[in-house]
Amino acid sequence: MADFRKGCTALALILLLSGVTTPAISATSQFVQATLAKGVKVSIPRSWHVLSGGEMVAVNTSAEAALDLTGIATVSMGQETLLAAALPDPNLYASVTVTVTPMPRASASTVALMRDNEIQEVFSSLRTGIEVSQRNLGTKISQWSPIAKVKVGARSALFVSYVRSSEAGDTIVQLYKFSGAGRLYDVALSTRVAMIKLNQPVMQRIVRSLVIPD
Repeated sequence: MADFRKGCTALALILLLSGVTTPAISATSQFVQATLAKGVKVSIPRSWHVLSGGEMVAVNTSAEAALDLTGIATVSMGQETLLAAALPDPNLYASVTVTVTPMPRASASTVALMRDNEIQEVFSSLRTGIEVSQRNLGTKISQWSPIAKVKVGARSALFVSYVRSSEAGDTIVQLYKFSGAGRLYDVALSTRVAMIKLNQPVMQRIVRSLVIPD
């Protein structure tokens, strides 16, 4: 549990990568499977860009059905960002980040076996870290959903969402926390609150495509 809480605190800073604007896309848009570091795979829209070496690189420059992104991972405060993807646009918003934190002895069943009091401890640590980091940026967290254990395919995850408010408008962040192979994996999906109905099918397709080691 100490490792889980530590990962939650570091994640509060990594989530700032989610502040990338993107246009909405159709749920039927073409996707490409990206292979990330640590044996992780996830499908992202071919029209999106990925952050690599400090620059946004177009996914659609690849004609392949799969994309090798194993070399773009970055490390900060003990947490590794495997993917930050988006397509910049001045008006609309959607993005995804995938991060990983070492969590000794974690397996695919770790989240599934967590008791309610342990889940609430995770939520308390996560909420504190995110609220402090957002407050330092002049952004207010205006709403939290209750944390819950959910099924994403065959794997269990912790899920929580929150709304952050700033001069740019209200943004909803949906955070999934998975465990496996001695690590904690976080998938954060963000969009403008006004665009959630349009972007939700795309965001759900992204998280359902996630493949991580057991």
